[in-house]
Order: sequence, then structure tokens, then C-alpha cells
Amino acid sequence: MFALFSAIQRRVWVRAKKLCYELILCDPLRKNYRDLYDRIDQIIRVMNQRLRRQPIPSRITTASSGNTDHG
Repeated sequence: MFALFSAIQRRVWVRAKKLCYELILCDPLRKNYRDLYDRIDQIIRVMNQRLRRQPIPSRITTASSGNTDHG
């Protein structure tokens, strides 16, 4: 249980989801584990959607790739 709360506190959602699933397997009658699992799954889905929406720049300019006159 401590590992689950620690993962949630550190926002390591995939680990938290796995630990919560293990608790569901150990005690399937505890509805609060199932609710927590669903909530963590929802957080992961929202994060994945946000990552997919971010535009990927077609070209990244850096100081080394700019026009420099070495002559």
C-alpha cells in the first residue's frame, strides 16, 4: 500500500496503476481500489492525449546549425 501511495505522490502513474491492479487481485471486494484504478487510468489517458496533441516542430534551430561565417 505504501508503494502505491508513493507512486501517486511522485506522479508515476503507470507504476501506480500496476500496483493498484495488484491490490484489486488480492482483494477484489474492495471497491475503492477499483475506483482508484479507474481514476489512474483516466489520468494516463488524458496525459497521452495531451502528448499526442502537442505539435512537433519540423525543424529545430540551434546555434550550431545556424549560418556561421568561418572564412
